[in-house]
Amino acid sequence: MKSISSEYFHHLISPEITKTHLFKFEFSHTHYWTEFPNNIFYNNQWYLSKGIKFDIAQISSAPNVDSINIDIDNVNKWFSNLVFSERLAYSPVTIWSALLDNNLRVVGALLIFYGYYDTHDGNQRAVQCRIADHRQKWKMPTPRGISGGPCRWTFKDAANQIIGTDTLNYFCIEDHIATALNRPITGVDWRSFWAQTGSLGAAWVLGTDYKAGTCNYTGGETWCDQSWERCTTLVNTAYFGGYRWLPYLADKEIWWGRGKNRSKM
Repeated sequence: MKSISSEYFHHLISPEITKTHLFKFEFSHTHYWTEFPNNIFYNNQWYLSKGIKFDIAQISSAPNVDSINIDIDNVNKWFSNLVFSERLAYSPVTIWSALLDNNLRVVGALLIFYGYYDTHDGNQRAVQCRIADHRQKWKMPTPRGISGGPCRWTFKDAANQIIGTDTLNYFCIEDHIATALNRPITGVDWRSFWAQTGSLGAAWVLGTDYKAGTCNYTGGETWCDQSWERCTTLVNTAYFGGYRWLPYLADKEIWWGRGKNRSKM
């Protein structure tokens, strides 16, 4: 669940606020657009007015890959030319919900989607682009965990840790490709991808595919049998990837409704 600041809520309920969206497409050249009729200045960058339509309601809580279809104006064929001139697949795309005051100044912005360019289809009037989240890279429904008692994680598969621009250590909490947008702590949306803790930070590198990790054990032990008992010994049960009590239920007879020995009414 995303964390929404009280400041954003405060501006959202104001009758003098206008809501719009800001789009950042990181192709070989980064494009900054907004569907608002006027250009918008945000975070030291102008977002140019562009004919864009999309429906944020496409995002769901289902375990499948989340995606958004964005319709972009193509009357002058500029987007068609872009498609044929370079490879757009897996380019990062970011969408913010922005709140504007009466002077068209951004007084609040919320990251609502971060994903990667997937496919497109269209004609001379408009191009429909499909933007999918990071799970698209696996090309399969997620999560893909298997129910079982033992932990399913690979031992010592740990989250990437880096040193932030404040010289503190951060560990990855969401798979992503490193861009200026998500660099801790100077990136405007770094909190969606990093948490401040850990002690194994390496230098942050632009373009790196950072992973959140699974087991996340970083101690000195060299083996694990994927059992709850071993995980307890390693003081790592917060990341245990199994279903601890499932084996105890395997041979038990479970009754629903009235108890087994209760007489029928």
